[in-house]
Amino acid sequence: MYNKRVAGLLKTAPQYNIDGDLKSIVERQQTKSIPYAVIRGTVTPIGVPLRSSLVPSVSGVLQIVKLHEHRISRGFSGLWMEQCKLLHKSTNEMPFELRSQEHGVEIVDVLSAAVLDVDVVYDSYEPSTLSAFDHIFGFFSGVRQKGIQTTEEVLREGSFLTAIGKLELDGNSLRMQPSPEGSDPLKKERPARLAVL
Repeated sequence: MYNKRVAGLLKTAPQYNIDGDLKSIVERQQTKSIPYAVIRGTVTPIGVPLRSSLVPSVSGVLQIVKLHEHRISRGFSGLWMEQCKLLHKSTNEMPFELRSQEHGVEIVDVLSAAVLDVDVVYDSYEPSTLSAFDHIFGFFSGVRQKGIQTTEEVLREGSFLTAIGKLELDGNSLRMQPSPEGSDPLKKERPARLAVL
């Protein structure tokens, strides 16, 4: 039901070019905002871009590092099943805008986007080295560690991005943030959409 509603909003959402006319279009609105709009542009950091901590040659505006534990555990039926548990997640973000030529729109609260397509720039799996005691203890406790996986995802500088959300005029600059429209039926869902195309 939620996906149907979002598809309906996407079909009716007006698409705007990031150009000199966009600010005047938003200014003409009574609330100085458009509740659900679609814009496309190139990701441009406001300031010095972030450097990837695991792949220094990669720069971007958003970095997500995750540490997962892969293990097998014995269920109630006595069968062993694989599991993946998130041990740690850290994010690092900086202000950025979508630009087209000399015009731009600042993207606000990117981490609350319901869809965020980022590039996996690092993915490393290190298998555990278990002793005989670890195997015996794992058999009786019902949990054996298989390994640790570290991943890093980055929203790269220069990516072409489509942003869908509330477009508003804040002082003299344009901003896009999650839209309140579409969030009422399912309050747990976040209506803003961001996807790298």
